[in-house]
Formats: sequence, C-alpha cells, structure tokens
Amino acid sequence: MGYTGADLLVDSLESYGVTHLFGNPGTTELPLMQSVVDSELEYVLGLHEDVAVGAAAGYAMRRRHHANAAPGETRTARAAVLPLGVANLHLAGGLAHGLGNLYNAKISGAPVLLTAGTHSRDFQQEEPILSGDLVS
Repeated sequence: MGYTGADLLVDSLESYGVTHLFGNPGTTELPLMQSVVDSELEYVLGLHEDVAVGAAAGYAMRRRHHANAAPGETRTARAAVLPLGVANLHLAGGLAHGLGNLYNAKISGAPVLLTAGTHSRDFQQEEPILSGDLVS
C-alpha cells in the first residue's frame, strides 16, 4: 500500500520521542492502528474518548514531574523525558466527547496533542451521521 499519512503521523511521533498513544479508535482509524502495530508506540485504549484524553493529560503531567531536575541534578540529565500526552479520537463526535478533559489539560497546563480521525473522502458524500468539519 505504500507510505501513508498514518505512517507519517506515527513516524513523526516517534521522531519526537513519544512512546504512548492514547485513544478510542473506530473503523476510520484502522490505518492508524495498523501503523501503530508496526511501530514502537504503545497504544493505550480508553473505553471512552474523555477517558483517553484524561489519561493522556495525566500521563503528560506525571512525565512533566519526572522531567524536572532534582536538587543538584542538571536539567539535561532528564532531557530524555518528554512530557507530552498524545491522544487520537474517533471522528467529530469523539472529539466532542474529549473536549471536557482537553479543557482540563489546558487549565492544568498539561501538554497534550490531540488528533481525530474522519471519514475517507469517498464516504463523505453520503454525509455520515458522525461526520463534521474538523478544520472549522
């Protein structure tokens, strides 16, 4: 099938040192799931989108705590710790479900990267019920 957008996303995450991807996938995320299987990323399944975003934020906050240098230790000694939580959600409805914990992450200062899947273009003409204009 060649190199896909999902492969590019996974490779990008790995190149920045991301080790965990939290999410609640659906059928539109199957290409991403296949790319994750072929990678070093650990996928953490959330049984609801809000849980996945909250887990990513909690993970980021915990990693940020460990990224801070201890007394007498230089900051570069912990440079390998990346305090970023990454979550991928299912479609526009899933994104809406995750917004509560995304807001909590913003208020608490947790660094979170959130992505969401969408229907392929050939299916969008049928106006599927969970579709939405994610760019807007």
